[in-house]
Amino acid sequence: MRKMLITAMGLALIFGVPAAAAGGSGEQAKAPHVQRFKLLTHTNHGFGPREYVGTDVLRRHGKFLGYDSYSGYTNPETKSVFRFALALKGGMIFGRVVQQAATPYPIAGPILGGSGKFAGIEGTAQIRFTVPQTLILRYRL
Repeated sequence: MRKMLITAMGLALIFGVPAAAAGGSGEQAKAPHVQRFKLLTHTNHGFGPREYVGTDVLRRHGKFLGYDSYSGYTNPETKSVFRFALALKGGMIFGRVVQQAATPYPIAGPILGGSGKFAGIEGTAQIRFTVPQTLILRYRL
C-alpha cells in the first residue's frame, strides 16, 4: 500500500506539477494589456518633403509616463511609415506603423520588441490622429 502511494505521488509530481506550473506561469506571462498614451509633441524636424524625426512626451490623464522617439517618411502615392521607440519606466517598446495609400485612419502595425520589463512583448500599436495624437498599445508579456 505504501509503495503504491509513493508511486502515485511520484507520478503526480512528474506529470501534474510541471503542467500546472507551466500553465499558470504561461498564462501570467502572456496576460493581455492595453495602454493608451497622449502624444504631446516635444520636437519635430523634417529632413525634406517626406522624411521626419522627433520626440513626444507621453501622458495619460495628465500624468507624465515617458518619452517617444519617432521617425518616418510619407509617400502619398504608396505608403507612410512611422517607427517609434517608447521610453517608459522599466524598459522600452519598439514598433512600426504602416499606412497604405488607401487605408483610412486610424492606422496600426506590429510591436517589434522591447527591453527591460517589456522584453518578449508581442502585440500591435494603433495611432489615432486626434488632438493630441493617441497611441494605443495592445500587447502580451
